[in-house]
Amino acid sequence: MILIVVLASLVGGDAMAAEPVDADALAQCLMTNSGDNETATLKKVMIAALTDDQATLKSSMSEFGNLMVDLALKKCGISASQFADPNFQAGGQKYGVLIGTKIMQDAFAKMK
Repeated sequence: MILIVVLASLVGGDAMAAEPVDADALAQCLMTNSGDNETATLKKVMIAALTDDQATLKSSMSEFGNLMVDLALKKCGISASQFADPNFQAGGQKYGVLIGTKIMQDAFAKMK
């Protein structure tokens, strides 16, 4: 999320002038357009968090944030001026929950 704040500050301008972000629609769009790369990166985040590997956690979180921003810009109709919208951040958090849940469901399905 730090990346989002930094990007928003670099873009500048009045974030209120941008169209408001629909957090639920953004989360669903990100989920729909996620692939193996996003899943693998979030798995690295989860494993690093569980093993207290701070260096990998930091780099993987940054990588996941970059992937999310790239998807938002290229597939979900988000503009850079919308990064400062709190609903963009909320949508990113909802996406994290959705993709994390899918990863865990897939893991548990393999244990049957």
